[in-house]
Amino acid sequence: MGAVTPLPPSLRRPLAAALVFVSAPAAALAQCAMCKEALESGTGSSLSRGMAWTILLLLGTLFSLVGGFVFLIVRHGRTTPAPPPTAPEE
Repeated sequence: MGAVTPLPPSLRRPLAAALVFVSAPAAALAQCAMCKEALESGTGSSLSRGMAWTILLLLGTLFSLVGGFVFLIVRHGRTTPAPPPTAPEE
């Protein structure tokens, strides 16, 4: 049998993230069922309004973070000086 080769460093983080996401759905699905039951209990209640605001807050945070990272990447790309042209060899 051949020797086991270790994972390259570039694959360790994605694999760890995939394992976390795969192991979490059972708890996450249980929470979604609880939210659904709470929201079906009555429309216009303070609980349903609170859930709606919570969802908007979470989405706003997500889009702000992603937008900020995109802005920084674009700004860095525009401010990075181009390399000087090389003279043709004769």
